[in-house]
Formats: sequence, structure tokens, C-alpha cells
Amino acid sequence: MQVQTKIPAFDDFSGMLAQADVMASPAELHGILAGMISIGHKLDGKFWFDIILKRLATPTCVSLPQRRALIDLYDKTCRQLNDFNAEFQLLLPDEQQSFSTRAEALSRWCAGFLYGLQLEESLSRPITNDLRNALRCIAEIAQLDFNKIEVDDHDQPAYGAAVECVRAAVLTAYSEFSDKSNCLH
Repeated sequence: MQVQTKIPAFDDFSGMLAQADVMASPAELHGILAGMISIGHKLDGKFWFDIILKRLATPTCVSLPQRRALIDLYDKTCRQLNDFNAEFQLLLPDEQQSFSTRAEALSRWCAGFLYGLQLEESLSRPITNDLRNALRCIAEIAQLDFNKIEVDDHDQPAYGAAVECVRAAVLTAYSEFSDKSNCLH
């Protein structure tokens, strides 16, 4: 029996973070996590919880179910990145949210991913042109000024293409940096 690797819904995870008094965006947190995993940072669920959550909230505010949800996000993200049969998902709002909300979340996800990559010194090693271009794409999305976004009919496909570009870039980074044994199950 295969373990389900679907990450939680954005709104559910956002609500859980709010209950734990975590003011960070779920998208940004997931981006940080994906960056840390992609760079090959040796993690386990407790490390993820301790490093990220202690920076963002008072740990005493976090209940056991909330801890489990954070560790579960880590585990499912690892499984998605390790399993080529699973499709890596970004923790982003669904299509029922406004376009500006989704664009802001994607921008925050990308900023978090870049931050997660920077937590490891190994970024100083040479990287391929493919990865350099992928990271440039993520950096551009991270710098979006979502307050100036004007929505028209062409934005929906462009948003979908941007999400797919980011997803592919993450898989490229993971493939290039990771030893694929950094996720503990």
C-alpha cells in the first residue's frame, strides 16, 4: 500500500498556522521547506519543526496535532520530491481565491524557496545552466509586485505556466543538489 503524498489544502494549513499564532504565509513556509530539502539539507521532521516554527511562533502555542501537521507537511514534501511517480505540489491557494491572492502566494513561495536554498553553503559550488536559469525564473517571480498586477483573460494561463515553471525548477534543483537520501521516513 502506497502512502498518500498529497499535501494539505492551503486554506486548511493556513487555518492551522493561525491557530498556532504563526504569522507566516503557508506558501512561504512550504517554499522554505522545499528549498531546504532540495539543497540536500539533512533534515528530519523534528528539525523542520524546531528550526522553522521557533523562528515564527512561541512553541508552547503549538498543539500536538499542529506539530504533527507541520511534520506531516515535511514528510509529504520529501515523498513527493523522492518519488518520481508523485507530482510535486506547491502549497498555494486554489482557483477560488482571487488572482492577486494566488499571485502573492506564488511570489512568497518563491521567496521562501530561495531562502531555504541559502541555508546551506553548498550553493557556492558550480551549478548547471539549466539550474541557473530555473533559479533566475524563481527569483523574478519572488520579486513580483502583486499590488500592480492587472488581471485580464491571459493571466490565468500565464499563472499556470509560472506555477509549472517553478515546479520544474524545484525538481531540477532537487535533482542537481540532493543526494536523495536526505529525507528521513
